Amino acid sequence: MNKFLIVLICIFLSVDCLAEGDSAGRTKLNTLVDPRDGRHYKTVTIGKQTWMAENLNYATANSYCYKDVADSCAKYGRFYTWAAAMDSVYILRTSGYECGFDRECSMIKQVQGVCPNDWHLPTQEDWLDLINEVGGASKANNVLKSKTGWLGIGNGTDDFGFAALPAGDKDLDDRFLIGNDAAFWSSTGGTLNAYYMGLEHNKVNVESISKVRGLSVRCVKNVDGGKNGRSPLSFWTNPFKHMLVRPDSVVVGSFTDSRDGQTYGTVMIGSQTWMSENLNYDTGDSFCSDKENSCNKYHGCCYKWKEANDACPAGWRLPTEADWDTLFESVGGKDRAGNVLRSSIGWGWSCPRYYGDSGPINSCGDGSDNYGFSVIPSSYSYYPNAEFWVSSGNCFMDFVDSGVYKKKAENKKVSVRCIKGNGNSNSRQKSKFPRKKKSLSSSVFPPSKVIKDSFVDFRDGQTYKTVTIGKQTWFAQNLNYITSDSYCYDDNVNNCTKYGRLYKQEIAKTACPNGWHLPTTSEWNALMNEVGGLIVARLKLRAAEGWFNGKGTDDYGFSALPAGKRLSHGTYRGKSIESYFATDSYDDVKLDYAYTYNIFTRGGFYDGDGYSVRCVKNGGEIIESSSSKKSASSDSKYEQNDWFSEF
Repeated sequence: MNKFLIVLICIFLSVDCLAEGDSAGRTKLNTLVDPRDGRHYKTVTIGKQTWMAENLNYATANSYCYKDVADSCAKYGRFYTWAAAMDSVYILRTSGYECGFDRECSMIKQVQGVCPNDWHLPTQEDWLDLINEVGGASKANNVLKSKTGWLGIGNGTDDFGFAALPAGDKDLDDRFLIGNDAAFWSSTGGTLNAYYMGLEHNKVNVESISKVRGLSVRCVKNVDGGKNGRSPLSFWTNPFKHMLVRPDSVVVGSFTDSRDGQTYGTVMIGSQTWMSENLNYDTGDSFCSDKENSCNKYHGCCYKWKEANDACPAGWRLPTEADWDTLFESVGGKDRAGNVLRSSIGWGWSCPRYYGDSGPINSCGDGSDNYGFSVIPSSYSYYPNAEFWVSSGNCFMDFVDSGVYKKKAENKKVSVRCIKGNGNSNSRQKSKFPRKKKSLSSSVFPPSKVIKDSFVDFRDGQTYKTVTIGKQTWFAQNLNYITSDSYCYDDNVNNCTKYGRLYKQEIAKTACPNGWHLPTTSEWNALMNEVGGLIVARLKLRAAEGWFNGKGTDDYGFSALPAGKRLSHGTYRGKSIESYFATDSYDDVKLDYAYTYNIFTRGGFYDGDGYSVRCVKNGGEIIESSSSKKSASSDSKYEQNDWFSEF
């Protein structure tokens, strides 16, 4: 009778009951009843944290059972997308609202998400605390895993009663992977990826993964008014390396370079203060944005190693290898630094490499930028990367998707991030070519000043929306004028109505109506500059709906839709994922190539491919078309090289 009353009280109050003792000195086992559906879960208190000792099995939208079998959910719990785990559409409550696949959420408070009342979806730090409490990364993989169920020699010792089963995950092409690993969501995420804690045969991971994968959920109990017992110190022990700086302890500031008046953002991470932007000081020998043959047009200047050593302003210096190592240790090591120091936008252009029925099946490359360091890619050869000089040995640090690597090169042109400290004694205090960096507030064209209008194409009577952004007037819809060698996606006329037609290059050059023309690459560049640069343009110019991998904000009414493209052999690719636009700019070396403008990246394409067309009005900021200038020259060659390095 007494036991029956206790169970009723537990169901009503959703509290921990039925204590079973202390299994590992610091461990206490209990039971939780979820009042939403009456399910019982074992719980375990390890140190100051109380965790569910079973995977959550609460049914909600975008949650799944292994092979859609209910018995599998009873054993392994459900798989949730990150948005479902965060409850981004507030099915349950509003705390995780709009924390979906295509946006970064800066959650000030812990997120209950799909968890029961008084419990929350663990943060990245919650998982690190747990790993520390059970003995660190070298032990956690074994002591947190269940004693049975793992394939091969993967079974653990389950010393603390956490009982992690090898539930695996649901991957991006809807395959369920089971038997070899366990993966649990955290509430810490960037734009396209979020952190998880993973257990495999021989290691434990706390790293990021695509938000659209399906992972397990383990909820952790709230304590101390939602603070979960965390110390107010700026550091916590990092089980993977040394001492990890908490992102919420970072101090953000600014610095004005007295040599040319440019202002840079700064971040203090632990004991170090870094510029959070690439150096943009013209030494005379550097490669800068307003100089011909520049290394990169939107990411500061690039320098050869010898020149980089005295490029930083007084009171700042080029970082040593030890400086970089300290930074990497502060954020969790080089493997982790590759994600948490990279910008949350600008890297994801490489997402659509492979295609399934519903979109790309690989993770995207944007970072989480937890510390405001905001590394943006400076190279887009095939895989995006960013490179920064080290002060000795002609070495540089190379940031890529998978981490950070030290490399060595002679005569390479690389970006510079300055660190605060005693400046170089030979630092150049006066620029040979002084120039002012435009502030965003003065250089970005305000969306409120966009002139929206319409235009009737009298050739067929179709009406197109138009937008005037700065000095240029553009179609705000893709051209849908029927010509030879133009196509509807999948040969379906309904796609032409929505996305416009896809034109081969020679046809695209003359497809626009009188008074309008196919834009050059320089005219596209001018548009990008007006809205704030290439990195933000992919958000501000994209339509607010219709994108599988991240809708835009469409601030300017340009409404770029993911129309995809038609390949020269007649197949179609990329609808709902990519948006390509033909330009009137040729590669003077290979005339069978022409440039396209892709909201993710840019590059050459064969004349046989079909791309969207956006017409621009004559009489605006017109740049000479390369179709009227096809003679090969060194100038045009440099323009081509700049093109590929810009985006």
